[in-house]
Amino acid sequence: MAITVFPKPVHRSPFKRKPLRMPGQSIQDEMNRLLEDRMIPIVVFVGLFAVYALNDWMITLGLYRPMPRFTSTVALVGIVYLTYKYFDFKRTAERLRMARDGERHVGQFLEDLRAGGARVFHDLVGDHFNIDHVVVSKHGIFVLETKSYNKPKNGDPTVQYDGERLFFRGTPLKWNPVRQAKSLAGWLRDQLLESTGKRFPIRPVVLLPGWFVELHTKDASEVWVLNPKMLKAFIEREPMMLSSEDVALVASRIVKDMQKL
Repeated sequence: MAITVFPKPVHRSPFKRKPLRMPGQSIQDEMNRLLEDRMIPIVVFVGLFAVYALNDWMITLGLYRPMPRFTSTVALVGIVYLTYKYFDFKRTAERLRMARDGERHVGQFLEDLRAGGARVFHDLVGDHFNIDHVVVSKHGIFVLETKSYNKPKNGDPTVQYDGERLFFRGTPLKWNPVRQAKSLAGWLRDQLLESTGKRFPIRPVVLLPGWFVELHTKDASEVWVLNPKMLKAFIEREPMMLSSEDVALVASRIVKDMQKL
């Protein structure tokens, strides 16, 4: 999932607490620790001594003459490059971690809908893109795009929505998640039309965990932009649009498509 940034520096996480743990997370954590604690140190240790031993043998056999200036220059360049890549990795990892936590927080809110009979799907993968969540209920089909942004260092975490774009302190976001949500809903609509022969109404939704949304338009927008806490109430206010049979049909098609991945 693409992560966009606000025009001004941001410093506060939008999440007040960590998301609930996922099924099998303890096992996954243990697997990660197993790799990090046991395999990686051994590989690095053995690799360094193998290179050192090879260097000694080449010197002993007269195949190589030490060149400390050259090797020191290469090492210095390597250290500078490694430092740059580390901070680049750290920034990327932080963005991905926030995006992951955002989707997990939204997934927890969606459990209330599941308890009410809705079918909920996560991470539907298309061609070079993915849909974060899909909700299928009698109130309709909803494509959910989660956008996780850090909160500003000062002031309220509030965005303005004019029905087409999001603004932060009067400045439009560089990336337009509203347009993205529309495109994802259109793709799913076409997929369901092709597989079922029916054209189902699909509501695109942009969710902003930890943010308040001010609506600056009098006309109803095709795309909802909401704090995840508001989603359940918005969906339940919608009229009944799908029969139980249609809910089952759409859910079955989505499951089959996911099984092809």
